[in-house]
Amino acid sequence: MLGREYPYRLLSRLSPPYTTQELDADLQRLTDHGLQEAINNGYNYTFRHPLMRDVAYDSQLRAVRRGMHGQVVDLVDSEPPLARDVPDILLAEHCLAAERTIRGLELLLQVAEDALRRSALRAPRSMLERVLALSAELDQSGKRDLIQLRTISLLGPLVTLLDGHRSASALYETGKELYFAVHASERAPFFPVLWGWWFTAGDLIEQTRRSEILIRDVTPDADRESRLQALHCGWATLFDGGAHDRCLTAITDGLSLYDTETAQRSRYKYGHDARVCGLGERTLSAWLTGQLDLSAQSIQACEEWADETGHLPSRLHALDIAMQVAFFNRDPSGIDRVLSKIESISQADAVPVIAAKRQIFRSWARVRNGGDADIEAVEQGLHALHGFGVLEDTPFYADIAAEVRAHGGASSRAVGRLEDDIADAKATGLTFWLPELLRRKAVLTNGAAAEAALDEGFQIAQAQNAQMLALRNLSARIDLGLAIPSDQVATMAEKIGHVSDCRLRRQVANALGI
Repeated sequence: MLGREYPYRLLSRLSPPYTTQELDADLQRLTDHGLQEAINNGYNYTFRHPLMRDVAYDSQLRAVRRGMHGQVVDLVDSEPPLARDVPDILLAEHCLAAERTIRGLELLLQVAEDALRRSALRAPRSMLERVLALSAELDQSGKRDLIQLRTISLLGPLVTLLDGHRSASALYETGKELYFAVHASERAPFFPVLWGWWFTAGDLIEQTRRSEILIRDVTPDADRESRLQALHCGWATLFDGGAHDRCLTAITDGLSLYDTETAQRSRYKYGHDARVCGLGERTLSAWLTGQLDLSAQSIQACEEWADETGHLPSRLHALDIAMQVAFFNRDPSGIDRVLSKIESISQADAVPVIAAKRQIFRSWARVRNGGDADIEAVEQGLHALHGFGVLEDTPFYADIAAEVRAHGGASSRAVGRLEDDIADAKATGLTFWLPELLRRKAVLTNGAAAEAALDEGFQIAQAQNAQMLALRNLSARIDLGLAIPSDQVATMAEKIGHVSDCRLRRQVANALGI
């Protein structure tokens, strides 16, 4: 009843009809017959083989077993020191076997949550999936719904991390329905479920619609953490749509609400730490708007804080962004540094999305270092990301793929895919990297099509205040020998003063005489 290994102290408390002498005599007889053995100097006993325990357990009537499991629960409740002999994971099993299901599920949830705080992945996932399955067998009630909401708030980020957005989408869809089914006064602890529903949307247009629902649910008197996470969703959506100035403002507003102690309890419910994400998005938007010093400071702070948290998904999120900014800077050595750091992190290989991204970045870095283009590796990485339903940064990876394809001599194939990628970016609203996709098209096509692509790209870059992409656009015109329209020269003359000093700025300024 107590498992394969059982403590003498607990056994003696569960055997009140026995005297100590009688219990000791029976235990000795079992030992003499080779059925069990004493361990830990007689403080514990264990069955010599698990099958012996199973046969003994199964020989008891179900009602008897249920009653005895209930006795264990009652005894631990009445004598708290005995909890040392019956940890929560075992007490949960006793509760479930005694058909005290609600309490058993709540204990399993607590054990899973404790494991998540230690960045465990597989074990808590298995526990949470079991809780969800067992809770579905309960009669419908407010208590059951609250258990399922809590389960989804913990399980959703794990499924997203390990299986991808698409796998988690249905789970969060169920969670969203439960969220709005419970009374408004009970929803606050389960806001991560609504956030996960937003995060796993199929495209930016749907994500934007969901963000409006999420932000609307955060009333003016909501707690600081909920307001922070609403802004967290806001800055991610703004970045994807190329609204960089508004994104940077949302990050500043959100990080002013960040609380280190609260974050320890919430980062594993939101998938990653909000400060890590805010510093990371600031890195990218600051670079795109030409604030290169701010970008460099932010990525350093992002990595340092991610390491400080010790939270696996947050560390991987920071390093994902570090790879992106290294690509922005055309820095293959930076890619190599980040890849090496990822490889040194325990359990990083358990996250397939990161593995796919590493494959893509590694192929690009190899090309930049003068190696051969491994087009197949990039295609496999892209296919994996699409299969996982990864929404963010797909235009960015499409650009990397186009560069590798072109380097490998597949320029016509690269252009054909680029046309689809440009159309997808426009259709989904993921436009933050659209100017670069258009520049890449121009470089690969030349002629009138190139000029039209650059004109469109320059206008989009200016609408987003993505001055680094505007400078790249003009640099491509210079390299291709295309005339630069006077209105673009005038616009750049007005904007270039806001861009940090760098080689690209100096090149364009000298060419334009500004």
